[in-house]
Amino acid sequence: MSLDLVYAPFALQGMNEIADYLGRQSPQLGLRFLQAVEDTCAIIADTPEVAGRYESENPRLIDLRGLTIKEFPNHL
Repeated sequence: MSLDLVYAPFALQGMNEIADYLGRQSPQLGLRFLQAVEDTCAIIADTPEVAGRYESENPRLIDLRGLTIKEFPNHL
């Protein structure tokens, strides 16, 4: 069973800003980035244990996980 994905507004804004930036180099690059983000999030939703858990003292971030975006290792 897959988890429901919820994108925070600031996360969507950040993804779109990165896609716009990359899209200035190549429109296809910006689109590839957005597809890679969606693919990575789908992996986390299907198998959350593959993503590393972030250490934080903030109780709101206890279940926060992250995974490097395939083909975009400098973006998380």
